[in-house]
Amino acid sequence: EKTNKTNTTRTLLNRNYLISRVRSQDYYYKGAGGMSLGSTVEGGVCCISTITDDKSNLTYLCVVLAAPEDKSEKDINFACLDMAQIFDFCRENFSLQTVASTNEVVCEMKVKLAASVDHVTLFPKEDVTILLPSDMVYDTDITIERRIYKESVKAPVYKGDELGEIVVMYKN
Repeated sequence: EKTNKTNTTRTLLNRNYLISRVRSQDYYYKGAGGMSLGSTVEGGVCCISTITDDKSNLTYLCVVLAAPEDKSEKDINFACLDMAQIFDFCRENFSLQTVASTNEVVCEMKVKLAASVDHVTLFPKEDVTILLPSDMVYDTDITIERRIYKESVKAPVYKGDELGEIVVMYKN
Protein backbone atom coordinates (compact mmCIF):
# COMPACT_ATOMS: atom_id res chain seq x y z
CA GLU A 1 0.00 0.00 0.00
CA LYS A 2 1.19 3.54 -0.67
CA THR A 3 2.22 5.57 2.37
CA ASN A 4 3.36 9.11 3.11
CA LYS A 5 6.97 7.83 2.79
CA THR A 6 6.70 6.24 -0.66
CA ASN A 7 4.47 6.08 -3.72
CA THR A 8 5.46 2.48 -4.30
CA THR A 9 2.75 -0.06 -3.71
CA ARG A 10 3.94 -2.81 -1.37
CA THR A 11 2.43 -6.03 -0.15
CA LEU A 12 2.88 -6.74 3.54
CA LEU A 13 2.53 -10.31 4.76
CA ASN A 14 2.05 -11.52 8.29
CA ARG A 15 4.09 -14.60 9.15
CA ASN A 16 1.67 -15.71 11.86
CA TYR A 17 -0.11 -18.66 10.21
CA LEU A 18 -3.04 -18.35 12.62
CA ILE A 19 -4.15 -15.06 11.06
CA SER A 20 -2.72 -15.22 7.54
CA ARG A 21 -3.72 -17.68 4.85
CA VAL A 22 -1.01 -16.52 2.43
CA ARG A 23 1.71 -19.00 3.47
CA SER A 24 -0.53 -21.79 4.72
CA GLN A 25 -4.23 -22.61 4.99
CA ASP A 26 -3.55 -25.38 7.51
CA TYR A 27 -3.28 -23.26 10.65
CA TYR A 28 -5.71 -20.41 10.07
CA TYR A 29 -7.84 -19.84 13.19
CA LYS A 30 -10.91 -17.65 12.82
CA GLY A 31 -10.80 -14.77 15.31
CA ALA A 32 -7.08 -15.04 16.09
CA GLY A 33 -5.24 -11.75 16.22
CA GLY A 34 -1.75 -10.52 15.69
CA MET A 35 1.47 -10.84 17.51
CA SER A 36 4.26 -13.11 16.32
CA LEU A 37 5.36 -16.49 15.05
CA GLY A 38 8.99 -17.46 14.67
CA SER A 39 11.90 -19.46 15.94
CA THR A 40 15.42 -19.17 17.26
CA VAL A 41 17.98 -21.83 18.03
CA GLU A 42 17.76 -21.03 21.76
CA GLY A 43 14.00 -20.56 21.99
CA GLY A 44 12.68 -23.10 19.52
CA VAL A 45 9.47 -22.43 17.63
CA CYS A 46 7.38 -19.79 19.43
CA CYS A 47 4.00 -18.20 18.83
CA ILE A 48 2.20 -15.33 20.53
CA SER A 49 -1.40 -14.65 19.59
CA THR A 50 -4.79 -13.54 20.87
CA ILE A 51 -8.35 -14.67 20.30
CA THR A 52 -11.51 -12.76 21.09
CA ASP A 53 -14.42 -15.06 21.84
CA ASP A 54 -17.60 -13.94 20.07
CA LYS A 55 -19.95 -15.25 22.77
CA SER A 56 -18.28 -13.78 25.86
CA ASN A 57 -16.33 -10.92 24.25
CA LEU A 58 -13.31 -12.11 26.27
CA THR A 59 -9.85 -11.82 24.78
CA TYR A 60 -7.34 -14.54 25.57
CA LEU A 61 -3.60 -14.02 25.14
CA CYS A 62 -1.56 -17.14 24.63
CA VAL A 63 2.20 -17.69 24.44
CA VAL A 64 3.67 -20.97 23.23
CA LEU A 65 7.43 -21.29 23.76
CA ALA A 66 9.91 -23.93 22.62
CA ALA A 67 7.50 -26.00 20.56
CA PRO A 68 9.22 -28.88 18.79
CA GLU A 69 10.45 -28.19 15.29
CA ASP A 70 9.37 -30.61 12.58
CA LYS A 71 12.37 -31.56 10.43
CA SER A 72 10.32 -33.80 8.11
CA GLU A 73 8.98 -32.81 4.72
CA LYS A 74 5.57 -32.29 6.32
CA ASP A 75 6.93 -29.15 8.05
CA ILE A 76 4.27 -29.20 10.79
CA ASN A 77 4.13 -26.08 12.92
CA PHE A 78 3.51 -27.45 16.42
CA ALA A 79 3.37 -23.97 17.98
CA CYS A 80 0.33 -23.11 15.85
CA LEU A 81 -1.30 -26.48 16.51
CA ASP A 82 -0.76 -26.08 20.28
CA MET A 83 -2.09 -22.52 20.15
CA ALA A 84 -5.29 -23.63 18.39
CA GLN A 85 -5.84 -26.40 20.97
CA ILE A 86 -5.35 -23.95 23.84
CA PHE A 87 -7.79 -21.47 22.27
CA ASP A 88 -10.37 -24.24 21.78
CA PHE A 89 -9.92 -25.36 25.39
CA CYS A 90 -10.38 -21.81 26.76
CA ARG A 91 -13.47 -21.11 24.67
CA GLU A 92 -15.10 -24.44 25.57
CA ASN A 93 -14.24 -24.56 29.27
CA PHE A 94 -14.35 -21.01 30.71
CA SER A 95 -17.00 -18.31 30.92
CA LEU A 96 -17.71 -15.07 32.75
CA GLN A 97 -20.10 -15.74 35.62
CA THR A 98 -21.74 -13.34 38.03
CA VAL A 99 -21.26 -14.66 41.58
CA ALA A 100 -22.67 -11.67 43.49
CA SER A 101 -25.06 -9.04 42.20
CA THR A 102 -26.13 -5.61 43.37
CA ASN A 103 -29.63 -6.84 44.21
CA GLU A 104 -28.45 -9.63 46.56
CA VAL A 105 -28.34 -8.83 50.28
CA VAL A 106 -24.92 -9.33 51.86
CA CYS A 107 -26.07 -8.72 55.44
CA GLU A 108 -27.62 -6.17 57.76
CA MET A 109 -25.67 -3.77 60.00
CA LYS A 110 -26.86 -2.02 63.17
CA VAL A 111 -27.18 1.76 63.00
CA LYS A 112 -26.67 3.87 66.12
CA LEU A 113 -28.11 7.34 66.75
CA ALA A 114 -30.64 7.11 63.92
CA ALA A 115 -34.06 8.72 64.34
CA SER A 116 -36.16 6.15 62.49
CA VAL A 117 -34.17 2.98 61.73
CA ASP A 118 -31.98 0.63 63.71
CA HIS A 119 -30.22 -1.14 60.81
CA VAL A 120 -29.17 -0.84 57.17
CA THR A 121 -29.08 -3.55 54.54
CA LEU A 122 -25.76 -4.00 52.74
CA PHE A 123 -25.49 -4.85 49.04
CA PRO A 124 -22.49 -5.21 46.73
CA LYS A 125 -21.53 -1.88 45.14
CA GLU A 126 -21.30 -3.60 41.74
CA ASP A 127 -21.82 -7.03 40.26
CA VAL A 128 -18.92 -9.42 40.89
CA THR A 129 -18.25 -11.21 37.60
CA ILE A 130 -15.36 -13.67 37.37
CA LEU A 131 -13.85 -15.89 34.71
CA LEU A 132 -14.57 -19.42 35.94
CA PRO A 133 -14.72 -22.96 34.62
CA SER A 134 -18.03 -23.40 32.80
CA ASP A 135 -18.81 -26.59 34.71
CA MET A 136 -18.32 -25.13 38.19
CA VAL A 137 -21.08 -25.71 40.74
CA TYR A 138 -21.99 -22.47 42.48
CA ASP A 139 -23.11 -24.00 45.78
CA THR A 140 -20.00 -26.16 46.30
CA ASP A 141 -17.21 -24.47 44.32
CA ILE A 142 -17.80 -20.82 45.31
CA THR A 143 -17.35 -19.43 48.81
CA ILE A 144 -18.27 -15.84 49.61
CA GLU A 145 -16.73 -14.42 52.75
CA ARG A 146 -18.17 -11.22 54.27
CA ARG A 147 -15.69 -8.85 55.85
CA ILE A 148 -17.66 -6.17 57.65
CA TYR A 149 -15.49 -3.39 59.07
CA LYS A 150 -17.53 -2.74 62.25
CA GLU A 151 -20.41 -4.32 64.17
CA SER A 152 -22.41 -1.12 63.84
CA VAL A 153 -22.24 2.30 62.24
CA LYS A 154 -23.33 5.74 63.47
CA ALA A 155 -26.00 7.66 61.56
CA PRO A 156 -26.12 9.20 59.07
CA VAL A 157 -25.46 6.38 56.60
CA TYR A 158 -25.65 7.15 52.87
CA LYS A 159 -26.09 4.96 49.83
CA GLY A 160 -22.58 4.18 48.55
CA ASP A 161 -20.87 4.27 51.96
CA GLU A 162 -18.30 1.47 52.08
CA LEU A 163 -18.92 -0.60 55.20
CA GLY A 164 -17.21 -3.84 54.31
CA GLU A 165 -16.14 -6.10 51.50
CA ILE A 166 -16.81 -9.55 50.17
CA VAL A 167 -14.12 -12.01 49.13
CA VAL A 168 -15.11 -14.57 46.52
CA MET A 169 -13.10 -17.80 46.46
CA TYR A 170 -13.22 -20.59 43.93
CA LYS A 171 -12.52 -23.96 45.60
CA ASN A 172 -10.88 -22.05 48.48
